[in-house]
Amino acid sequence: MKAPGLVSSLLLGAALLVSTGSAASKKSSNKTAIADTVFHNGSIYSLDLLSTKYSALAVKDGYITFLGDEKGIQSYITKNTSVFNLEGRMMMPGLVDAHMHPLSGGAGLLKCNMNFQPLGLSKVLEKVQSCLDDDKDKSEKDWLEVISLDYYALVDDTGGVTKRDLDKLKTKRPILVASADSHTFWVNSAALKVSSLTSKTKDPRNGKFERLPGSQELSGILQDSATSLLAGPAPPTAEDNIRSARAALKLLREEGVTSFQEAASSEDTALAFAAIKKQGGLTARGFFNYLVQPPNNTAGIDDLVKDVVNVTSAWNDKRELGPSPSMKWHAVKMFMDGVLLYPANTGSLIEPYFQPVANTSMWAPKSDFGPKTYWDKELLSLTLTKLFKNNIDAQIHVDGDRAVRTALDALEELRNKNPKLRDYRVGFAHNEVTDPSDWPRFAELKADPIMSFQWSQASSVWLPNGVKSMGPRRSHYMEAFGELAKFGSAIVYGSDWPIDPLDEWLAIKAGVTRSGDPKNPNSPASQGAPYNGNGLPGLTLTRDQAIRAITTESARFLRADAYIGSLEIGKLADAIVLQANYFEVPAEHIARQKTLLTMVGGEVVYIADEVDFKNGVKAKFANDDDVGKMIERRSVGGIQGRDLSEEGKRSVQRLQTRGTCVHSHHH
Repeated sequence: MKAPGLVSSLLLGAALLVSTGSAASKKSSNKTAIADTVFHNGSIYSLDLLSTKYSALAVKDGYITFLGDEKGIQSYITKNTSVFNLEGRMMMPGLVDAHMHPLSGGAGLLKCNMNFQPLGLSKVLEKVQSCLDDDKDKSEKDWLEVISLDYYALVDDTGGVTKRDLDKLKTKRPILVASADSHTFWVNSAALKVSSLTSKTKDPRNGKFERLPGSQELSGILQDSATSLLAGPAPPTAEDNIRSARAALKLLREEGVTSFQEAASSEDTALAFAAIKKQGGLTARGFFNYLVQPPNNTAGIDDLVKDVVNVTSAWNDKRELGPSPSMKWHAVKMFMDGVLLYPANTGSLIEPYFQPVANTSMWAPKSDFGPKTYWDKELLSLTLTKLFKNNIDAQIHVDGDRAVRTALDALEELRNKNPKLRDYRVGFAHNEVTDPSDWPRFAELKADPIMSFQWSQASSVWLPNGVKSMGPRRSHYMEAFGELAKFGSAIVYGSDWPIDPLDEWLAIKAGVTRSGDPKNPNSPASQGAPYNGNGLPGLTLTRDQAIRAITTESARFLRADAYIGSLEIGKLADAIVLQANYFEVPAEHIARQKTLLTMVGGEVVYIADEVDFKNGVKAKFANDDDVGKMIERRSVGGIQGRDLSEEGKRSVQRLQTRGTCVHSHHH
């Protein structure tokens, strides 16, 4: 596709401006209106069609009413206007993350978190007791979950731990402590008792109960599937979910995320965010994908679609987007396969996985192609057809190249049978390995690739065995976002948080360079060789393509680009102020970016502690609010380990792998 000429671009830009103004507030067209808020003396990147840059911006009633220069902004300022002198800083549209799981991400923030630190027994017990004391609303029946323990460092320090160590704590509650690799678990006697696990309990398949020396008594150390016999922890309560959602929203506004798509939603998700919205605490625009499973056959499609329509209609805010964040439910989430990660190998492939050859250093293809796709072509095509006809969009999880191809084939069949059905949005999430013959088909079939750029970094997820399991040819087609862009696709970004730490700028940096940052503790490169060099082979994105993937293109995918995604007169004032200029800093510094201010619908919801705009304006939420304090108390090193020492951060990278799966799908 050829890029439009300058005249065409100008005409199209004018047309977009007119249509945007009609969709948004009519008040925004009044150029003489005074402003509630003004930003000036800045580098304001609009990310409009022409990538226009301004120095000043005005906001009235949640909408952008002026973009221009220092002279033009003066007439918008009165004694009641909040004025922000940006002092040359960069301002841009708020980030729109099109694939994440904020409810489970927030839950992780609030768990008792050892944060991969090599702690002695006394320090571990001290932290666990602190978490117990913090849970003032929990009963003796409620389990305490502790995550990310450096279990092997603890064993090296003590020679081994048992249930008796946890039994010293002042509690009658069951306790479950998970090691950093999620293979070893440590429980107290209360957990064993409530689960009816005794010396007579046999080891399950693919699991083991360790025993106290010289006896059959359970020691409290469980390996792998032995945890499946535990009676808890129970599913989170409604109050737990609300707390988790609040924790997630806190992190989102600190990252500059003003809109998000929850990629696998349920009624629990809806209830939690609806409760927060009712209380005025929703600080990002929510778009929710209702998770559906494939019916047994085509006869079950009508019932599935009926359920989707009923659920999404019940929760969807049908009003057009306005300054106050709302909840949009007009899409589903489907899974075509699992994950490529070795040795799980549940991603569906066209050619078999490579496996180690016994007694050699060689790898060779065997007979494992991964599972069949969870939806076959006919079932997926017919289901998508009926969903699209009911104005329901879709996001499809596709990891392996066979999953990608089957989904593309289904979409092609849909288009051939329904030539007038074109107004749909279908996102293909992840696309971790794709066949080159399918790259042009994404654009041809209007399948939006939703990519997580950070997965192109060199990491223990891929090196060495993950890449080897793909084989020499296929390993060159992993995380092919640059190739998809070359063949005409507009790339959409989704972090998949909490599968990885939420670090949007590290991901953007990886999109531009296909490498990590040794100075960023969330990057595997900070661990040193072999992760501090080039990442997976493939094409990169330009800075403009990468930043648009998490602004204009993600807004378009969510059918919200008439309101958000760029800074234009008549659009909602969703914007962020950055510490450094993304377009000007050296590429190696992109991942060291920091959000200084986040605004949603004209309301300032976050201002970083280290910045003072000297205008007396305070963010709607204090940085040390109750949620923030709770996260700080329950996690060694604070939110996402930000307060750890350099040595502590290295421990995180040494042990941290891509997070455990948060989805309810087949493995």
